[in-house]
Amino acid sequence: MEFWLGIGVFFVFTVCILAFKFEPEYGFTIVSCVFGGLLMVLGYFLYEQFLLGVFALAEVPINVGQMTIGLIVATPLVKIVKRASPQVKSQTQN
Repeated sequence: MEFWLGIGVFFVFTVCILAFKFEPEYGFTIVSCVFGGLLMVLGYFLYEQFLLGVFALAEVPINVGQMTIGLIVATPLVKIVKRASPQVKSQTQN
């Protein structure tokens, strides 16, 4: 368990560093998706563990996969929306 937690933490930090290094304009978007996704995974875990009483740890990898797919889909969509409507870009930078 500790090994996979370490791998996950390493992945999060690597993605955040690479996001700001190669795509500084979208680095904040990627970091927001990662930390929002981690909050979602934690919320699902707590809900399943305390309210449903099921073995919630088994669902964590599936929820992390959901977060990863959301990140993969959301990042290009943010780029497209910001390119298509400049007023959105100017509002997010203020």
